[in-house]
Amino acid sequence: MAGVTRVNGFGNYVVGSYRSTANIGAYLLTVKNASNAAVDIRAEDDAANEAVEAIMMATNAIGSSFADANTGVATLLVDDTQWDAASLQAAVRALGTTVGPNNIDASGSTVVAASTLTAA
Repeated sequence: MAGVTRVNGFGNYVVGSYRSTANIGAYLLTVKNASNAAVDIRAEDDAANEAVEAIMMATNAIGSSFADANTGVATLLVDDTQWDAASLQAAVRALGTTVGPNNIDASGSTVVAASTLTAA
């Protein structure tokens, strides 16, 4: 049987990068206050009306991973047809300076497109 010789590479999957075929965008969120300092949100993740829930609701995130550290870092998975980094950042910042029972200041938060995803 005759075969077809492949002459071009396949650029869909590049080691060290994030790729989705389902319009799922991955974004790196860092919760920061108005002074641009990262905010520890670990005490805001285990009950209703806390900062993590507020972020999830404001962004309609499909999935997320919040770091168990004082860095305020999270990965958000969202519908990429509805969001980009700038609109996600605006949504999180719009939560304001008194989010959750511990009055988390999210007004300086930053969001960038994720370059990789890592599971541990």
